[in-house]
Amino acid sequence: MVKHNLILLLSSSVSLLLPIVNGFSPTHTTSHHQTIVNSLSLTNHHHLVGQQLPAAASAAFSNHPPTRLLFTPKEDNDDDKPFIQSAIHNSPFFRSLAILYALLFAIYQGSNVGELQKLSRFVLLSPKAAATVHLLSFSTWFGSVVYTTFVAGITMFKNLPRRVFGKIQAKLFPLYFQLGSALLSVQILTLIAMPDILSKTSEVSLGVAFIATLLNLLFLEPKSTRIMFDRYQLEDEGLKTSDEYSEKAKAFGRLHGISSLANLVALCGGIVHAVRLASSLVI
Repeated sequence: MVKHNLILLLSSSVSLLLPIVNGFSPTHTTSHHQTIVNSLSLTNHHHLVGQQLPAAASAAFSNHPPTRLLFTPKEDNDDDKPFIQSAIHNSPFFRSLAILYALLFAIYQGSNVGELQKLSRFVLLSPKAAATVHLLSFSTWFGSVVYTTFVAGITMFKNLPRRVFGKIQAKLFPLYFQLGSALLSVQILTLIAMPDILSKTSEVSLGVAFIATLLNLLFLEPKSTRIMFDRYQLEDEGLKTSDEYSEKAKAFGRLHGISSLANLVALCGGIVHAVRLASSLVI
């Protein structure tokens, strides 16, 4: 009965998180924004002078009901269109399903003995010190994954021009994956000194998250970034319709899809371990 109620609670929580997973998609904001811009552009005519500019802006707002402009609509031109079509695993439904599955898996997975327990006698840290370091590293890593995946990345994608967004991500992603790899390695090492939490489930979940993050750091992110800048160069040379550009577009889409999927896998691994951590707090 308790597990049944917990499942219902988790399902409701995931449904409430759908707007976050979907990136807070705004509705009916582009036309409103364009109306304001058109009204302000009237300043180029001789009809508006002095104090008439605020009146024109006020009229633009009064003719339309107020809407929640969460994102500034980008220019509708070919240069500002995204490189690739969104993959199915980037959809709100798939992400929500993956998170829910990770939660249910962790809840129904019983306690089991992990292989790392054999190394516990070599650990110099006390269980209390190891637990402190472990919780700090896990919370920092998990928070950065959630914020980067569902807040920062989506907000920048919806607001920034395509090339600006790509160049910022090219600087942020290496640091993001470096931080994740370092913090996950600390979590795995400190897990050895925590006998109450140490289990095969935690070992596998953190191990999978570490491998997925390391794959992004060492291979997927560097290669996809190089291809992205190669496409920029081909666009500047007027070769956007060339076969080389099409091949690089396919390669970028493939690498980007695998990279985002690996990031989602790491997130689900973190959720499984979070449930194990939470269960250790219940006496």
